Amino acid sequence: MPQTQTLGYLCNEIIPKGTSSGVRTIDIGPHPLDVGVRLEELGRLEDGWLDGDGKALPQEGLQWLFESFERYFLDHTPLPYICPTEDGGVCLEWSLATMNFSLEIDLHNHSGYWHTLNDLENTSVEKEIDLNLPESWRWFCGQIKQGGVL
Repeated sequence: MPQTQTLGYLCNEIIPKGTSSGVRTIDIGPHPLDVGVRLEELGRLEDGWLDGDGKALPQEGLQWLFESFERYFLDHTPLPYICPTEDGGVCLEWSLATMNFSLEIDLHNHSGYWHTLNDLENTSVEKEIDLNLPESWRWFCGQIKQGGVL
């Protein structure tokens, strides 16, 4: 039986239990980047999960996201850290060398707000994408694999 760790989880920061961070402590299991496990955990959040604020994530939106990952997420693309957003969506995050990528997803209309930050050059790229389209998934997976070069 795999061992699990009880940690606070905030996007790409894993915070040891007991640390004063304002982060709800949850059991992230042995694989914190497992998309299915993480989405299942997020589906258990209730309204008010963020110090009285924070909307519950819609189950049908989480199911759509899981199925989209299975169908469109390209092999050999690094898995993201996944965290909830206050308005009931999710944010996917990747930190690779000097590049940081995030994709904030609206689970109701299946749209995404893409953001790339190049720490070395102090530049950023922002883009709205329609996640109902397979080419949008190919595009952002390609961005991550190429290190954000447009």
